[in-house]
Amino acid sequence: MPQNEQATKRQDKTCLLCGQRGFSLYEQMTDRLFATPGSWNLFYCVRCSLIWLSPAPSDQEIYEAYKNYFTHQAPDSQSCRSRWKKRMAPLILRASFGYQHLLHEKWPRLAGRAIALLPGVKNLIGREVSYLKFKPEGKLLEIGCGNGDFLAQMKAWGWEVVGVEPDPIAANIARQKHQLRVIAATAENASLPADSFDAVIMHHVIEHHPDPARLLRVCWHVLKTNGQLVIITPNINSLGHRHFGANWVHLDPPRHFQLFSPPALIKLTEKAGFQVHQVRSIIFFRFTLWTWITSQTLKKKGPYCSQQESLRINWRALAFFALEKVLSLFNQNWGEEILLRATKTTETAISFRANKDE
Repeated sequence: MPQNEQATKRQDKTCLLCGQRGFSLYEQMTDRLFATPGSWNLFYCVRCSLIWLSPAPSDQEIYEAYKNYFTHQAPDSQSCRSRWKKRMAPLILRASFGYQHLLHEKWPRLAGRAIALLPGVKNLIGREVSYLKFKPEGKLLEIGCGNGDFLAQMKAWGWEVVGVEPDPIAANIARQKHQLRVIAATAENASLPADSFDAVIMHHVIEHHPDPARLLRVCWHVLKTNGQLVIITPNINSLGHRHFGANWVHLDPPRHFQLFSPPALIKLTEKAGFQVHQVRSIIFFRFTLWTWITSQTLKKKGPYCSQQESLRINWRALAFFALEKVLSLFNQNWGEEILLRATKTTETAISFRANKDE
């Protein structure tokens, strides 16, 4: 069967949350970051505020879409930002996120508490651990660990870590560069033991999965009771999407199967058996600037944009970041990303198992 015929048969115009038919939001969308051949439509459910891709890409299209993806690249570990993070992060992590073992001297501890009070600092450093509170002897699973940079840092900060990465090239980079245990498979096929992890992190992963409900059930299965789930994903209610529309870089067909609003992500996570205790949009300086610069380039240059063309910071990008920060003072949904934190509690575990048995 030709690949385009296979994709046509996999069209889905109904919302995965409520089952109602969505309406066509954007039509004939193309891959303008990596030039994967093909075109796709994006549908939207008004009731759930969820966007999804249709037709679903074929296996060959998925292969082409990730052939030159970001996770195949290794960032410069000696950059100014990396050196700054190495020096400053332990101060803030100890003061605000429970990483008590990182510092023992009195004056650095006091300095960390003071610095954490500065506007934006806690949020900035918190992102380095995906806002995850430390658990002594804790076991951490990252689904979609890419080239392993984040997982290696979490290992250095005291976690016992395991990664799952379906892209064999990225998984191999993680193993060779960081000597990590990384399973080259999807989360569903990784044969992960039940009730074995204290935390599961998915950082810009859930939008890449064709069946996010199934993915969350895997997360629930592998977490211990009271284990933490952290999800970070693009926010369709963000200022960037409202402003750029079809040119918003995080639509990213064909790699992004679904894109969420905060209410949609809450609903999906609770249906998987979790107790959600925090959901908000987050505004991260570098990510927001990259969003504006790349989306603006897509808007101006049309069908295709190379990454090298879009890295110059200008006053419009800075103004966009400032506006997003101001708007977030009145409405927490304007940020470019959603942060969701949830727990597999005893109550949700009992309830979810009962529902499965019915």
